[in-house]
Amino acid sequence: MTTNVTIHNHASSNGDVAFTRANPSHKSRTVIAPGEKFTVPVSGNDDIHMTEFWPQRSPPTAASQTAAEFVDQIIAREAETQVAMWGAERPDNKSNELLAAAVTTAVAVAGARGAIEVPPAPTREEVFAKAQESFYPRNWSPNAFRDYGSDFANLAVVAAYIRNQMTIMFMNGEDTKRSKRPDNKPYNLEDRPAMPAEQVAGGSRRI
Repeated sequence: MTTNVTIHNHASSNGDVAFTRANPSHKSRTVIAPGEKFTVPVSGNDDIHMTEFWPQRSPPTAASQTAAEFVDQIIAREAETQVAMWGAERPDNKSNELLAAAVTTAVAVAGARGAIEVPPAPTREEVFAKAQESFYPRNWSPNAFRDYGSDFANLAVVAAYIRNQMTIMFMNGEDTKRSKRPDNKPYNLEDRPAMPAEQVAGGSRRI
């Protein structure tokens, strides 16, 4: 059975949609610009994919999607390692230490890669030392800060720090709204999970 399906891209400016239809004998891909409609016959054997992307960029490739999934797994593993060491809510995180630790390593990586200047620090070791001196949480052991061997690994640690910092902020009932841009939407938090009373702002476990 074949059915005609009409796709209408309601975007008013940026935001092309790639419509891909594949079956054992045929594969087609159509780009639908904002405001355009496209009608295509679709059967039960068709594999349908739709991808929104900016017109000046290409849609994600299979390789980039695979790489992104791997990165997500690495960050999740690193975040779990941090929780295993310190618990879900690090006891000394009363002044946003996780955020400060993330900034320290991020600055060190950016300086080592030449993205920003960290004077006076001409070598990688000196860049990391300068970042630690400037940003690392004062009540954390200085021996805990280190170069994890690659910028990829260092950024995984940064992402995990930020992920866990955001988790604590969410548990404390902090504001989670996102301002809307003309080409984007604010976060949809209608399905925001309810937190136990003792974990929200003002509760006994607020840190």
